[in-house]
Amino acid sequence: AILFKSLSGWLRSIKSTRSCFCSLQVNLCILSILYAASFVGFASPSEFVTISAQVVMGTLYVLLVQTCTELVSGACQGDRRLYQRCTSILDFFFSSAALCANFAAYAMYEVAGGDLIFYILASLIGSFALVLAVVL
Repeated sequence: AILFKSLSGWLRSIKSTRSCFCSLQVNLCILSILYAASFVGFASPSEFVTISAQVVMGTLYVLLVQTCTELVSGACQGDRRLYQRCTSILDFFFSSAALCANFAAYAMYEVAGGDLIFYILASLIGSFALVLAVVL
């Protein structure tokens, strides 16, 4: 009987852990942290690590965009007009961030130099992921 109770408690903890990692909010935080780590890989002197970081970064970027889209879709709960408005806002902010990122990257390169940019970006994205984890 004691073994059954401990086994059922262990199975419940696995279910709660699995449901935690199946959550889009948790996945968004984990993907953001991994995306930040891929920036650190860019600063590596090894060509293999740098190329691998670039490939992983592209994959993580696509997963981040897909996760954001699914979060918006879930938040809209089938309301088509709300979904269209939310995706328009998401696209606007994404396009604005992409436009500003070019200028910001050039300014950081001029001020900070080569490898330091990747560490700065990694810390910014990591900080965003931590704030996101607290908020969500």
